Parts: sequence; C-alpha cells; structure tokens
Amino acid sequence: MRASKRYLALWLSSLLATAVTQAQTSPSVDALTLEQALSFAERNHPDLVEAGALVRAAEGRVQQAGVRPNPEAIARMENAPFRGNTTGNADYLAGVGITIPLGNRREQATRVEDLDRQRLGFEAGGKRLELHRRVQGEFAIALYQEQARHLRGELVNSAEQGVQVTRARLDAGDAVPTDLARVEAELATAQAEWRRSDLMHRQALASLSATIGLPADDVRGVQGSLGTALEIPALEDLAAELATHPAMAAAGADLSAREAGVSLSKVQRIPDLKAELLYHRIESSQRDAFDVGVSIPFPLFDRGRGRLLEAEAQRDAAEARLRSTRTQLHSRLRESHALLTAALSDARTLETEVLPRMKLVRESTEARYAAGDLNLGEVLSVRRGEAGVRLKYLEALRDTMLAWAQLRPFLKS
Repeated sequence: MRASKRYLALWLSSLLATAVTQAQTSPSVDALTLEQALSFAERNHPDLVEAGALVRAAEGRVQQAGVRPNPEAIARMENAPFRGNTTGNADYLAGVGITIPLGNRREQATRVEDLDRQRLGFEAGGKRLELHRRVQGEFAIALYQEQARHLRGELVNSAEQGVQVTRARLDAGDAVPTDLARVEAELATAQAEWRRSDLMHRQALASLSATIGLPADDVRGVQGSLGTALEIPALEDLAAELATHPAMAAAGADLSAREAGVSLSKVQRIPDLKAELLYHRIESSQRDAFDVGVSIPFPLFDRGRGRLLEAEAQRDAAEARLRSTRTQLHSRLRESHALLTAALSDARTLETEVLPRMKLVRESTEARYAAGDLNLGEVLSVRRGEAGVRLKYLEALRDTMLAWAQLRPFLKS
C-alpha cells in the first residue's frame, strides 16, 4: 500500500506540472514530436479532465462524510384545549435537538470515502498511461506512413529517371519500344503506390490529431525516429513491479474501500441517539419549566441486515476483481514483452544483415549498368527489391514502437 500511495503522489505532482505547462505555446503541428503530442494530450484530453473532476468530487465526499449532524430547532404548542382559551391555556416548548451517532460511524464513513478517492486517483493514473499508449501507437503509425511515403516518392523519382533515360536511348536507337513501355509501366505503378501511401499518411495524421484532441487538419507532419535504441527490461523485473501498477493500486484501494464499507454497515446497524433540551412555558399557571429527553429507534423491522449483505457481496466482488486484474496484467505483460522482443529482433536483423547486403547489390548493379553490362530493367528490379526491404525495415521499426507503447505502462516512471 506504501508503493500505491507513492504512485498517487507522483500522479498528483504530474497534474501540477501539467497545469504549469498549460501556459506554454501550442506544439508545432507542422513537425509534431512525440513529446509534444503527449504533452498536448495530457492538457486537453477529455478523459483526463473527467478523471480529475471525479477525484475532486470524491474529495468533497470525504469532507462531507466527517461532518457532524446539524442540530434541530424545536417549537411546539402542547395541551391546547379545543374549547375556551386555546392559546391561553396551552403549553409552549422551544429548544434544540441533536442526533448523536453512536459508535465510530463518522470515522468509518470518512475512511470509506477516502479510500474511494484513492481508487479514483489510481484510475486516473491508469487512464493517463492508457492515453500515453494510444498516443505513442498513433504516432508510430503516422511516422511510419510519413517515411513510407517518402520512400515511395524516391521510387517515383527513380522511375521517372528511368523513363527519361529510356526515351533518350530510344531516340538514339539503343532501345526498343517495349523497353519504354516497361519503364512507363514501372512509373505508373510507383505513382499509384505513392498516392495510396499519401492517403494512408493523411489518414494516420488525422487519427493522431483525434487522439491528442486536435482538429483533423491541424497536424500536418510528425518528426522523430523509428529507429530509437531500446533496452528491453527483464520480464521478471517487470513482473515484480506489477503491484505498483495503477490498475492494481486501484483494485486494491477498491477492495479496502469495500472492506471498510462492511465495517460501516455494521456500525450503521446501531441506532442513533437523539437528545432534546426544551424551554417549557405553562400558560395556564404562568410558570416556566424545562424538558430534557432522549430517544432512540427500536430496531424491530429495519435492522440493517440488507445493507450488510450488500456490503459483504461488494467486498467479495472487489476481491474477485483484484485477482482478475492481477491475472490480466500478468498476461498483458508477457504478451507485450514477447511482441517487443520479436519486433526488435526483426528490426535488428534487417538493419545489420539484410539492408547492407541489399545496398551492396544495388551499388554493384548500378555500376555494371553504367559500364553497359546490364540493362535498365535489371537495375529497376534491384532498386525495387531494395525498396521492399527498406519498407519491411520501416514496418519492423513501427511494430517495435507499437510493442514498446504496449509495454511502457509496465515500466517505472
């Protein structure tokens, strides 16, 4: 529980830091970085605004739970006869009454509400981590689509150069019309792939804008590196830290609140004591007196058994949710760790083994083409092959960032 309170303190300090950054300028939407996207989402996303409001509402309930009952003002006319001088022969009483809760009901109620406030605070921290995961995932897709679009553009430029060279060769008599038709088909294919990549790039930017709370057309580009060096923590170390995860902390606080609710339901079965102190004016004899009285409900019909059964059932449900949360977190952690390990392995294999060899093949092919040993079609084929490998490398880096975003909520802040 000490670690859970430490996490709640860290989340509250993060809220204060976010409030300070609200006075800063908006992020550059022409070249949005991941840090800017995360900062903007934290300041503006409605899920976090709602979570903060719920925490403040719970603070109000904590304050209200510890308040003593208000005294009651009492004024009565008694023994008033139907006939004769009704008001002159009646008795008049004025005074105060106060309800005195027996047991430690206010302390128990305050503890229940305070634990519920902690639960909402932990849930707010979980929403923040989930928002970070979504933003990082959308940013990775947008960055991949932007770099893939740039690579498709390079292929279009290469195909255009091929068309120009082939036309010149055809005019000089060194090529035949079928050679020109082939490179023109290559150019048409490259242009179609670029248009599709451009559409997917714009869709990815729109999705990123929606995730961070900006209008769809505000983010026009992203800036960053898909090839960020990552060090995968050991699975055992991550599993040992699951107890401080906000989802576990929230489930634990919920169970504690439900257990406190059982204690409160038991205390609420004790009836409240009501005391009265009254000034008594006896008009018939022109005398002053006072009355003192106490009353307490007799628990004949309502003994609070239903509330106690409800509180015990809610406690059992919270305990089951805690076990389920622990199981789900362990499962998500293993899956995310495995995905990141596989994606990072693929990316490193392509980077260190495949891409250098494909570059060497392309350079050798272009040198042989310049020397007249190969035709342009063979060169374009090699270039397409290298471009395909570069796209696979970008996909591997994208998958790595997506897997890292899945694993990030399990890491220490």
